[in-house]
Amino acid sequence: MSPHIENITSFEFDRGEVIIDVRSPSEFNEDHALGAINLPVLSDSEFQRIGTIYKEVSPFEASKVGAALVAKNISKHLEEFFCDKPHTRKFVFYCARGGKRSRSMAQVCSMVGWSTGVVEGGYRAYRRQVMSGIEELSEGLKLVLVGGKTGTGKTAILDLLKGKGCSVLNLEELAVHRGSLLGAHKDLEQPAQKLFETRLFEKLKNFNDEEIIFAEAESNKIGRLFIPVALWKKMKEAPIFIIENQIEHRVNYILDEYDPHFLKEEAIPNLLSFFDKKSSAVDTAKLRNFVQEKKWEEFVQDVLIRHYDPLYQHAISKRTASIIKWLEIDQPVEHSLDSVCSELIASCSTYWQSPNNASS
Repeated sequence: MSPHIENITSFEFDRGEVIIDVRSPSEFNEDHALGAINLPVLSDSEFQRIGTIYKEVSPFEASKVGAALVAKNISKHLEEFFCDKPHTRKFVFYCARGGKRSRSMAQVCSMVGWSTGVVEGGYRAYRRQVMSGIEELSEGLKLVLVGGKTGTGKTAILDLLKGKGCSVLNLEELAVHRGSLLGAHKDLEQPAQKLFETRLFEKLKNFNDEEIIFAEAESNKIGRLFIPVALWKKMKEAPIFIIENQIEHRVNYILDEYDPHFLKEEAIPNLLSFFDKKSSAVDTAKLRNFVQEKKWEEFVQDVLIRHYDPLYQHAISKRTASIIKWLEIDQPVEHSLDSVCSELIASCSTYWQSPNNASS
């Protein structure tokens, strides 16, 4: 009698199943269902080898060689991962299409005695779910954007809002980037575009249509990642709360946020290379002198005045959506965060209570 393998039609799990992605490590690293673990039945090199045999020799020969490799790898996983798992545990497997790779491991585990399932359509079905979900969920968002020039503490404000119980969509956190040429996180890599979209989809699922969602006013690109079209369209239409602060306070805040050694060794070479290629407004020779002389305040101020501030002004001038409030402050950024949050919450409440905006 063949072991029973449940055919699962959705990636919605809530019964304590262990979700196992059996694709190769490279496929998994590019994107995967959140919460899944990777137990590949073929390594990257093995997967590539089978593909070559399939194309250059025959499908039968590829299946024969592949079966031997899959059996070897499943045996290894049984000895290392599954060996201490109780009989009551349920495992759900998926591969690229819900085919041979996932069913091979599911069949062996079912024969051992575990409850198993295979997701129909595999990762490709999940990917379709992610992209259609982002489009549908973005449409219903009640977004408010937090805007302001570089160094006004927008990310810190989002963190404070979250701490006060507000709903926050922190795109820079999902993208592992601070949103500017200074923004790469030291020792952390940005995810692949597909994995960024998966994280975004799972985040959007947690919101409802009635709550106000705060997000930073971004460009459509964060580092090397792009905001999906549907969400970007919603962001362009969203009302915005703008924070202004004096440049000396912004410079000091940036220098507090970024370690000067990191600036010198990691971020500044990228900045100078970018300016050499893209911007005639920036005097890179002067900037290099600032770096040599460790004049960090002058360096940051010059970059803000000549590059970031003009970009920001251009972006704001193109916005057609409502400006909830333009808040001007003149104190150190870190001292203004609490009062800005309170003002933002109060202004948004007033804005959404207006009959003209309540149905937006």
